[in-house]
Amino acid sequence: MKNKYFLFITFITFIVFLYAVPLCTVYAEKAKITVRAENIDSTVNRLSWTKVEGAESYIIYAFDEETEKYKKLSEINGTVCKIKNLKPNSKYTYKIEAKLINGKIGAVSEPVSLYTRNHIGRSLTSFSDIFSSQIAGQGEWIYFVKDDSSCEAGIYKVKKDGSDLMLLKNGHDLHLLNVVGEKIYYISKKRDRVFSCDLKGKNECIELDISKCLSDYDDYIVCEIIDLIVVDNRIYCEILFHENHETDIFSVWYKYDSDNKDKLIKLFYGNVNIIDINNTNIITIENSPQTIANSHGNEYICKYDINKDKGVYSILFPDSYLKLSYSDPDDVTNCNIPYIEYDGSNSYCYLCDIENGKSYLIKDTNSIYKYNNIIYYNTNGVINEYKAGASVNKYSSDCYKVNSCICYADNDCIVLLNKYGYNSESKMEFEYIVINKNTSEWFTLYSNR
Repeated sequence: MKNKYFLFITFITFIVFLYAVPLCTVYAEKAKITVRAENIDSTVNRLSWTKVEGAESYIIYAFDEETEKYKKLSEINGTVCKIKNLKPNSKYTYKIEAKLINGKIGAVSEPVSLYTRNHIGRSLTSFSDIFSSQIAGQGEWIYFVKDDSSCEAGIYKVKKDGSDLMLLKNGHDLHLLNVVGEKIYYISKKRDRVFSCDLKGKNECIELDISKCLSDYDDYIVCEIIDLIVVDNRIYCEILFHENHETDIFSVWYKYDSDNKDKLIKLFYGNVNIIDINNTNIITIENSPQTIANSHGNEYICKYDINKDKGVYSILFPDSYLKLSYSDPDDVTNCNIPYIEYDGSNSYCYLCDIENGKSYLIKDTNSIYKYNNIIYYNTNGVINEYKAGASVNKYSSDCYKVNSCICYADNDCIVLLNKYGYNSESKMEFEYIVINKNTSEWFTLYSNR
């Protein structure tokens, strides 16, 4: 009797298994995968997706722009995956496949795309120089502005190896170039509005018109937007004011959120140099009035809380720069902070490395550029690259000049501006040089000589 009962149970189990697996498989093949993609920071994306019944594992694919095919990244059992070591300000496209118990591929998601956040690159010695605001980068492309009577003026892009030069948008007096996600941001001749267009130079629109948003200074005439930084959907701009062309001139930094139209939020006065912005904080170096008056005095490192709209640090440095890191280590991750002093014709820079708790004196430098945790500086025609907590890499070439200005840098390339002085027509002659950091090869991006 027991044997008959055992055989009956075995038979029923076999029948259930025989029909259940195909039913689950059919269901899984008809199921849909919904994927959510989030950018955690400039180098990390997070993918999550709906669970598929009958799926044994999930395969994550990323689209390869070079081969124009999807490449397998990993295969996991769960429904959440972090993808690391990505390039900032770059587009990534993913899709997910559900692998069934029988080894077949069941449900496949629709492709989902997103951009990693952009690192803020800042020229720290010539940040008010218009030449430094004409270059931006994204992925394999460099975007730049030509504004010269001898050429077709406008916004261009070229690959970082010098190939595929394209004119995106015609126009003179375009400045303060930013490229973020699917948009190119810039200001035009009047400098009272921020425009944007797509990455092909089409669909221009006004992102910000300061004449419609400002009510703080009715007695003043708005002169112009003199600096522009775009992070995600937030626009940060420095606006210069003057009163009836008199000597009472000052500037103010504002925040503009595209989700909160027609409202500019005042952050702080413009006697600061912004060196870094993340999701929650702005890190600045602020000059005291004494420093502005006679080039001697104190400089402060400050942290401004974006969400609370208030400054939370004001620390004299370099003597006290370590307090910023040790009291709140999440403020600036692996961040080098340069402290700049001028003594006559010589320029000195104290490079404060928060990661290893040391400071370094850099002499005879006329150009300093900060990108993420990397400081670039020119000393006597040699371009130095200093990473937080690491040693210095040096780049030298015949194309580098003693007075070469570093106006853009990222993980792949460095863009230098070489100025050659004024010609007989009182016109500044210059050229932009792009250097490949891996091969040291270079090409001329743009020259008016």
